Amino acid sequence: MKIRSVFKRFFTLVLASQAIFAAHAQYSRITLPDSAAVRSAVKDSWLKSSVKNLNGRPSEIYRDPSGTLFQVRSERIGQSVAVAVMPQTYLKVSYIRGDEVEVVDEPSYSLNSCGAWILYKNRTTGEDEKIIIRFTENPDIYLQLKPLGKGSSADLIAFDSYLAKGKALGIPFENLYTSSFLTIQRQCSKTIPWDSVLPAENQYGTVQAMIAEIRDRLPSITFAEDAAYNQDGKLYSIKRGDDFIVDQSDEMLDDYLKEPPKEISDQGTLTLSSPGFVKWIVDGIIYPLTGRLSSISELLEPTVTPDPLSKQGVLSSQWNMTLNLDWNRHLAEKVTSLRSVKKNYDYKTGGADVNDNFFISEIQDDGRIVPSLGYTKNVGYSAKRLLPLLYVLAANEPDWFYIGAIRHSSKISTGESVFDGNAAFFPYFRDDGKFDCVVFQNGKELTIRQFISNNPDAYVHLERIQSYEGFYPQ
Repeated sequence: MKIRSVFKRFFTLVLASQAIFAAHAQYSRITLPDSAAVRSAVKDSWLKSSVKNLNGRPSEIYRDPSGTLFQVRSERIGQSVAVAVMPQTYLKVSYIRGDEVEVVDEPSYSLNSCGAWILYKNRTTGEDEKIIIRFTENPDIYLQLKPLGKGSSADLIAFDSYLAKGKALGIPFENLYTSSFLTIQRQCSKTIPWDSVLPAENQYGTVQAMIAEIRDRLPSITFAEDAAYNQDGKLYSIKRGDDFIVDQSDEMLDDYLKEPPKEISDQGTLTLSSPGFVKWIVDGIIYPLTGRLSSISELLEPTVTPDPLSKQGVLSSQWNMTLNLDWNRHLAEKVTSLRSVKKNYDYKTGGADVNDNFFISEIQDDGRIVPSLGYTKNVGYSAKRLLPLLYVLAANEPDWFYIGAIRHSSKISTGESVFDGNAAFFPYFRDDGKFDCVVFQNGKELTIRQFISNNPDAYVHLERIQSYEGFYPQ
């Protein structure tokens, strides 16, 4: 493909934009290869071109005055034709050469790259529909600009959830063709929650260290319903409140587990249930601070009191439908109290419940935009919406992790739901700026997408806990 130099008159534009960017470095933490100069060069030939002239047009490569290469190309996306201006990035590609595998960096121009700028035109009418700008290393986070009367509007979207929608910009839509990202960002600095999508710098190390420690211990953990270690390190039955005995007739358990319960030992084999596993993780903070594990009886104190005459109240008299929620709330409150001056927080005053409503609306699988359900008291969030929630939490609360009580439809009572599982969520940003979230559940490690796939219709109630440098699970 032929490389064209951007005309000299755009060099002044780039120098000016760089000067503005430097002057406002404290205001904006966003750094991306901005294609404003290239877009100015191709405004008439590409951006204002008719859909008919874009069809089948070969891509072109441009070099901006700073030396960055950009590709300009058009392609059909759904019922639209997109004109994309994308910076050069690199993909690692493996080549088999005889008995060896050679890994090389191949140049790439991706719609998902940080700095990608995409103009959508209606394939039938040729009218401008929107502009998408990807400004982080996470392609599911983007700014969407649309025509609005004689001006334009801005939406901030994270994993198909709107953090801001329809915010007016004092810029005519066609002027956005050549506007720098900094200009747009400054224009909507008060209406777009930028901090909710930008990772903090160098503040995720303790979370990553906790992940590594838990991951290292997973091979020694075996899952068993109802098992947890009490404050003395004895293996206990959560529901019975006495020694946990492995059912000799349970063929699902490994033979070596069919023995009397053992005291907890350093780096020894652990037998844990779903709540017991989360307790073991949180006790990795509590024990170094106190020299004792948390008390099972204290974790069972109810935090939800249903009307005794209601159906929920009648069912609750037969079994504890919120045990997993109560358990997590008390674990979180204990850590909050231990690490605070006050020392006597309870689940209501400690601020551990995650009950934020960051999102205005969300995009459904069929493309419909509907109001965001958000948080429901004593129920939590839909598991399907955990990705955007945990992303924003990681940006807003760096180096915290979350324990979740999982609520499914009851298998015993039709039409009712019950908390029946626990998990720990560790969201963080990698050094390259990409978002990740490790989930630990039932002694196993999952990705956040695997967890959502496994629990498509569930709700998850989250409790926040600050990560701890002295974390050491017993």
